[in-house]
Amino acid sequence: MSIQKTNKPRTLVCGKPKVFLILTISLFALIFFSINLVSAIGVSYPIPQNIELKPSQSSYFTFQIQTDEYPVTCVPLVEETSGLELAFNQQYLVEANQRYNVKAQVIVPKQTAFGEYQATFCMECTPSGETEGSRIIPRVCKLPITVDVVSDRSRENRFEQEAANYVIVWITLLVLSILVLVLIIFYLIRRRRARTWL
Repeated sequence: MSIQKTNKPRTLVCGKPKVFLILTISLFALIFFSINLVSAIGVSYPIPQNIELKPSQSSYFTFQIQTDEYPVTCVPLVEETSGLELAFNQQYLVEANQRYNVKAQVIVPKQTAFGEYQATFCMECTPSGETEGSRIIPRVCKLPITVDVVSDRSRENRFEQEAANYVIVWITLLVLSILVLVLIIFYLIRRRRARTWL
C-alpha cells in the first residue's frame, strides 16, 4: 500500500502587515508635512479690555504679535464694529522671532448712544521674504475691544496718560530748543558788537 504525499500550497499572510506599514509611514509623513506646512503665530488679546469714552472721543489699545523662525506680514481685518471705528495701519511687517507691539485706536462717533459696545477684529498673517507662500498660517479672529460710552468719564484709560506725558515731553523739548537757540543768537550778536567796538 503506497502513501501519496500531497503538496499543499503555502499561503503567506503578508498583505495586511505590508498595508499597515505603508499606512503608518504615510500617516507619519502626512503629520510631518502638515507641521512644516501649517504654522501658527501668537496674537495676544488687546489691552485694555474695557475702555471708557464719551461720544466723539478716542483712545488707544495695544496687542502683541509673536512670530516663529520666519518673518510675516500681518493685515488687520475688522469683523464687527457695533458702531465703533477701529483705526490700524494698513499692514504690519514682523521679523522672525520677534514680539511686535501693535498700537491701534478705537473711536466713538459723535452720535453714539450711551451704553456698552464691543468690536472684534482678526489678524491675517502670511509669510514674507524667502518663505512667502511656503506656509499656511491660520487667521486669528474674535479679538475684542469693549467700550463703555458714558456722559461723564469716571477714570482715565490706559495709554491716555502716556500720550499726555509724551506731549508734555515734546513741548518741554521744544521750549528748551527755542531757549538754547535764543541764547546762541544773543551770544553771537554780543560777540559781533564787541568786535565792532574794537
